[in-house]
Amino acid sequence: MDTPETLTQQIMDGHQVTREEALWLSKQPLEHLCRQADRIRRHFCKNTFDLCTIINGKSGRCSENCKFCAQSAHNHTDADTYPLLSKEEILAQGLATPEEYAVLEQYTMALFKRGTEIAAERGLILVDTKYEFGKHDGKIYLMDEIHTPDSSRYFYSEGYEERFANGEPQKQLSKEFVREWLMDNGFQGKEGQQVPEMTDEIVTSISERYIELYEHITGEKFVKEDTGNIAERIEKNVTEYLK
Repeated sequence: MDTPETLTQQIMDGHQVTREEALWLSKQPLEHLCRQADRIRRHFCKNTFDLCTIINGKSGRCSENCKFCAQSAHNHTDADTYPLLSKEEILAQGLATPEEYAVLEQYTMALFKRGTEIAAERGLILVDTKYEFGKHDGKIYLMDEIHTPDSSRYFYSEGYEERFANGEPQKQLSKEFVREWLMDNGFQGKEGQQVPEMTDEIVTSISERYIELYEHITGEKFVKEDTGNIAERIEKNVTEYLK
């Protein structure tokens, strides 16, 4: 094998990467690979890219097809399925006006940019996430939580390149470990299956993982509240909010 630069030139000349070459590339420094990948992108795509938007929470057509995702074909609901749509299709079908789409795109890019910056400051990589938007009185609003383990995955920056080079799973902060525990205990979200009971130890470990992410992202110590009167706290907080 020569150098990544040589292989890059061969790819731009039409060469198809072999399995042996792909394995060899996986052991090269990540920064070096990123530079060569950018050369290939600029050669074939210039400075353009395709943008797809998930319109419905039950497409059933996501390539990852994770067991517990609303997009997954594994979920048995009565919701219709829809394909992922391009910007042109969204506008052609009248699902959003050009002005609305521009706002959604602006909000999404800005949120992800800021989320990535905050994560990097804390030694984390914001790998993927999702944002939900709604419209009220003609104005577009961001809905639901963002950048939490419920909607996002984080990798630790430390050791990322080494794990990547060795083909090892990344150390991550997300709710994926909850999914894995459920599947290890015979639950895959299929019809007729019962959710396994979680022991106090499992519940504690889940809580600790979420606290770990909270402290990493905010840079603040998480202080646990008294859990003795949860029902009273909920009633008090809801009542005060509704006043």
